[in-house]
Amino acid sequence: VASHDLTGQTVVVLGAIIGLGFKAAKHFARIKPAKLILACRNQLEGDKALAGEFLCMHSSCTLITGYTGSEVWIINLGNFALVSKLAERFEREENRLHIFVTNAASAPESFEASQEGYKLTLHVNHLATVLISLLLLPKMVAAAKLRGPDSKPHLVIVTSEVHHW
Repeated sequence: VASHDLTGQTVVVLGAIIGLGFKAAKHFARIKPAKLILACRNQLEGDKALAGEFLCMHSSCTLITGYTGSEVWIINLGNFALVSKLAERFEREENRLHIFVTNAASAPESFEASQEGYKLTLHVNHLATVLISLLLLPKMVAAAKLRGPDSKPHLVIVTSEVHHW
């Protein structure tokens, strides 16, 4: 995707505040899609990442690339109802999704349960990630069909071995 033309395409990066998700968001911003949605847990931190005030002070999406098509959307993967709300918002506001990178993760130091009663690490890193992917998949398939028979949606699920800790 390094030099792929993303004109007219929508990209969502889940877990876009730090680390690999933040790097992916900056990379996509350089390619300038029609819209880049940074999906994260916290509006303030998302806004800071966009403005270059969070962690990488001089390497934000906007400062380095000049790209202004980014938006911050809030998602809490620790709650299935809130995951569904992001999908509902996407259904209302966006007509297609071309690239979806899921990178959010949780690694609490001690046991925490999600609202639904699952271990939080399992809930965030696996169950909710699969749920949001399945909820947005129809938008990805529709986008690929509109672009032509050779077009395919791109879903990237980043995970780790944190469940072994």
